[in-house]
Amino acid sequence: MARSHSRSSLGSGAPAFPSAILDADLDRNAVIRVAAATAAANTVEEVLELAAEEALDVLGAASLSISSFATDAREVHTLINVGDLAPGEERYPADETYSFDEFPLVERLIRDREPYFNTLEDPDCLPGPARVLRELGKNSDLGVPIEVEGEVWGEAWAARASGVPPFGDREAAFLSLIAEQVSIVVKRALELSRVATLAYEDDLTGLANRRSFRRDLDELHDRADRGLGGFSVLLCDVDGLKRVNDVDGHEAGDQALELVGRTLKTACARVGGRPARLAGDEFGVLLADADLDAAVELGGKVIEALGEQTGSVSLSCGAAAHHPGVPASDILATADAAVYCAKQEGGRRVSSFPAEATALADRRRRTFRGRPADRVRAASTELADALDSDLATAPVLERLEAVARALSQAGDFASWAISRSPSGSDRLIDLSVGENASRRYVSVQPGPDTGEYALEDFPTTAAAVAAGSGLFVNERDDPECEPAERELLERYGVRAVVGAVASSAGDAYLLELYADEFTPAPGEIGTALRLLCRAAMPVER
Repeated sequence: MARSHSRSSLGSGAPAFPSAILDADLDRNAVIRVAAATAAANTVEEVLELAAEEALDVLGAASLSISSFATDAREVHTLINVGDLAPGEERYPADETYSFDEFPLVERLIRDREPYFNTLEDPDCLPGPARVLRELGKNSDLGVPIEVEGEVWGEAWAARASGVPPFGDREAAFLSLIAEQVSIVVKRALELSRVATLAYEDDLTGLANRRSFRRDLDELHDRADRGLGGFSVLLCDVDGLKRVNDVDGHEAGDQALELVGRTLKTACARVGGRPARLAGDEFGVLLADADLDAAVELGGKVIEALGEQTGSVSLSCGAAAHHPGVPASDILATADAAVYCAKQEGGRRVSSFPAEATALADRRRRTFRGRPADRVRAASTELADALDSDLATAPVLERLEAVARALSQAGDFASWAISRSPSGSDRLIDLSVGENASRRYVSVQPGPDTGEYALEDFPTTAAAVAAGSGLFVNERDDPECEPAERELLERYGVRAVVGAVASSAGDAYLLELYADEFTPAPGEIGTALRLLCRAAMPVER
């Protein structure tokens, strides 16, 4: 028998019947037990259950429920029922939902934030609440609000059987104390939920982000290695997004990314794929229990669907599949290489490598073998020779780009950018952006609209520019990271930036390397970056 959560009331004062006498020590001990559970609980469910059971005993109630409100939908959702339940009532109902419309006192509870009382012995008891009490075999009820962050989140509702005096103000005060303890753990859960959303969801498209994608990839890989089913991967790059940003503005670029996100979500819903925005213009899909052909087919359908919606947005896609003995990172590298092939062939297509093609993975392991410091040292030696020979007479930008490419590759950074601050200027002007060999991230541009940003927003960078040289490392999760710097890192989808400044003819040049979660040790490259940036400056005569 379904129970309604909206009931009529005898009024805002006490009911016409004497209140049951509650034991003060019992009251206090019950609240202490619920408070202790609130402090130690791992889940909201633990606190709801203990709170409901404790309140049930102290109140002498026949049954007690805790519910949440969906005020926009004007609905009440029951979370737990305890005590003497009527036929059809469940302790943890899967879908016990009620409308505000039949029981207007729910809205009064939300508005006035005060308890309400009902009893069948009241001749003015409204038909709806009276019917519910009869159906449940109860005679009276009490409802109190549960407030979270200044809003009424839900209610605690108790009912008594016939022959027991109706609830009064003292019972309402006790149940309100219990509701306060429930609100504490609900608030904590909501905060954790928001943190989880920020940590695992891309704020532009609403898809999973790179961290979530990598977590799911590792889970699927572990499952496949234990013989519990294979999986395939589809990586997608938006064709020509930089041109869209440059010609039509970054708002148009964001709209294109949102369109790709919606199209991927729709296509994946039909096949059970897990879409994610990895960074910039790169998207990925994981397909559990699916082979290479399934990933290729999905890529084709997404490209076709985008073509039907717009002629200006297209994708280059690469597919790969699990193969025994191949690490998850190498499966991604194989799919990424396939994306590169698709782009080289003109885009708007899907390329793939068979699951048995481990040569690419082997080459990647050879390229990135050894400690980051060893790779950086080898790259620095080779680059220093080039700056003194082949690049000796090259323009400063070309020499800096050589530094950026070599160190980005050696340190497995996600991307790089070079900017210049002309002598006496208070701004940095974007000169060049690029990518590393893994092509994980390409859409880096300091100025979201003009290719420029103001130095006053970035004190650390401004100090290095003013000095004409310097090195800095900013990490997104560092509480001391400058707000504007953190905003850029979040927009780019990376976790850290290592920057070095060098000067020539009064102009300051800034080279930044962007690290994502796959960059093993961004800080280890700092000294080499600073020295090589200085070496890249022309010799002033």
